[in-house]
Amino acid sequence: MSSIVRGNTRKLTRLLMTVAALALLAIATQGFAMMESKTVITEGVGGGADKAKARDDAITDANRRAVEQVAGVLVNAETLVQNSALIKDEVLIQSEGFIKFSEVVDGSERWDDHGLFHTKVRATVLLGKVQNALESVCEELELAGNPRVIIALQPARGTPGELAEICASTLRDKLVAEGIHVSDVDQLDAAKRRLIASLELNGDYTSTEALELQEEADLLIKGSVSVKLLGRMIPGQETISAEATMDCWAVWTDNARIVTSKRLTQRAAAFTKDQARERAAEAVAESWIESTLCKLKIACADPAKTFRLIVTHARDAAQVESLVSALEDLRFVRDVKNRRFETGVAQLDVEYIGTDRSLRQELLTLTNPRMKIIRTTGKTITVQL
Repeated sequence: MSSIVRGNTRKLTRLLMTVAALALLAIATQGFAMMESKTVITEGVGGGADKAKARDDAITDANRRAVEQVAGVLVNAETLVQNSALIKDEVLIQSEGFIKFSEVVDGSERWDDHGLFHTKVRATVLLGKVQNALESVCEELELAGNPRVIIALQPARGTPGELAEICASTLRDKLVAEGIHVSDVDQLDAAKRRLIASLELNGDYTSTEALELQEEADLLIKGSVSVKLLGRMIPGQETISAEATMDCWAVWTDNARIVTSKRLTQRAAAFTKDQARERAAEAVAESWIESTLCKLKIACADPAKTFRLIVTHARDAAQVESLVSALEDLRFVRDVKNRRFETGVAQLDVEYIGTDRSLRQELLTLTNPRMKIIRTTGKTITVQL
């Protein structure tokens, strides 16, 4: 009888282990299915004498491009991740782990005249896993130079100014710990403060007024802070709760580009009203900086600056486009935007890694079209074709 009991016990144990394993698998699968994802279509290329390997390499390349594209969306809504080499080295090496599903797009496979295999894939990328990898990369990110930040938070109506200062101080301490230089907004003269206030009132984030701050700081963190009491947290207890909200954005002063924008709310409790407000203010500031630090660090690590190029004596739009193409071919030019052309004068925005002096030297190396430097004022360079 004992052997029969032992046999039944072993069977029951195996059955329970199987049920538990299936339950864990179901939970994991459900969590996997619920994780937020994004589907993109990208093209990959492979080559070599082994055609089967070339196809596999092309699919792998397409999947990596899908991850890179999604990583760019997560970090910056306007442009791909500027530190692309960093992303390729540290994130794309794990790219297969970020792909939930991938399939080759029908009719997209082909060989070109150079013996390279091209294919397109429709890939579903798990956003949460990519974001975690990006945050890990950001922890090791070295900042370029000594980026300067100005924090200019305003209390909402009914919120004491010292609570906004608590939020600003919390942000300041975290940024300084990351090696970022934070300037006190009080160091700005009255005219600069009026420009900041005007920018807030207009809600015009791309206003050229923001560019007036470029000599004072590289990045401006601007927004409002509101704190309100919620009453007693537990009936009959002395604990008071409060709720704080930060509605803030960070703008890159060279080109008025929004680096990040986020509105967050946090609650905290204490034994007095003042303590509850202060703790809520600290909590929301900590939450805001934790959720945006990756984007802020990548923005500060990118050494590219925007220069305004005023081009005179341009024959026509075709000559201006030729100049844009020539500029885009320069090694340290990140991007060129053609802002305006009329009556022989064009305005271009050139994102360049380096100083205005090195950019002027690069401009003089161009042969089609040739140009001469007329003047340089701040980050504005006037040239004549």
